[in-house]
Amino acid sequence: MVKAIFINYKDIVVQDKGVDHGELVKRIISNSHIKDEKELFQWVFEKETQIKEDSYKETYLSAEVIFLKVLEKTIITYGLKENYDELRTLWMNHWMYGAFYYDVINFLQQCELPVYIVSDVSDQFVRVNLKRNNLHVHGILSSDSIKAYRPRKEVYQKAIELCECKPEEILWVTGFYELDGKYAKEEGLVPVIVDRFGRNEEADCKVVSRLMDIMRYF
Repeated sequence: MVKAIFINYKDIVVQDKGVDHGELVKRIISNSHIKDEKELFQWVFEKETQIKEDSYKETYLSAEVIFLKVLEKTIITYGLKENYDELRTLWMNHWMYGAFYYDVINFLQQCELPVYIVSDVSDQFVRVNLKRNNLHVHGILSSDSIKAYRPRKEVYQKAIELCECKPEEILWVTGFYELDGKYAKEEGLVPVIVDRFGRNEEADCKVVSRLMDIMRYF
């Protein structure tokens, strides 16, 4: 029986588009040797992942600091020349004001079970965006609060502690199986992949194409 739901903010809730996101992407590509969005997204993903692997407890870095470190690396590799304070503001604005996916608002309004947001970025960003959309969740599990990023086991263990449920009573909703879902499964949680873009056909767990579809599992 499902008693709590954890939904990832960056993967599931906020769309990778919008005025701030578009301006951020445009300015980095226009002022560096990066040729297109695909190359930029791959570069940022790889560098963020590498830094997050070493960001833990005493060496923990916030997502904001990691973003700035990625920009520093982009200077060396791609010759980026930009105003970093302005890029940082665009990045923050995206996470505070970025548009939610179309099904997120309906889900949060209709779901009667406790819903928690899992976030790599500051919980303050999440709270701002929830408030401006007149939405409420039961709690926010931020990486800042535990000084660790997915897929470290502490993240999943903290989720169990936070909602006071058994692992098998928790749905862990994410956009990636190999990077997140399978580790949640190892800790006993029930992963569900919201695969809006056809990336997880081989996932060894439940896969849906819309967030609303997870309601069939509780």
